[in-house]
Amino acid sequence: MPQPAHPKTPQPASPPPPPLHWTRPGLPAYAELHCRSNFSFLTGASHPQELVERAAQLGYAAIAITDECSVAGVVRAHAALKRLRENGNPPLPALIIGSEFTLAASPTAPGCRLVLLAKNREGYARSVVSSRSVAAAAPRGTTN
Repeated sequence: MPQPAHPKTPQPASPPPPPLHWTRPGLPAYAELHCRSNFSFLTGASHPQELVERAAQLGYAAIAITDECSVAGVVRAHAALKRLRENGNPPLPALIIGSEFTLAASPTAPGCRLVLLAKNREGYARSVVSSRSVAAAAPRGTTN
């Protein structure tokens, strides 16, 4: 008796969909300024490279990767943009580097969220230092 094909048999990869270019003349460019990747534990679902690819497909002017207390997702997002640029894709979104921090008045108070976006290399360096300082000062498992 012949065996049915295994349901997990890998399928050939399909090419990425073409850009949608939803931008219309006269409308302002769109930039996503707060986007968490899967480097934000339990709150972000998409890989940074998927976020960048989708932003390019939708014609975004920019996308900010703002993971919680971290800039870890930015490396993969930058690599994805570089790969898209090398493949000759249409205008690509600018990558804005950022991080999200939760500020709380007390351990029991629900804090407010602060999103920091780096304007230049100095801002990026400060983001990295801030992320490390917060992680070092907080009890293990509480940096969010």
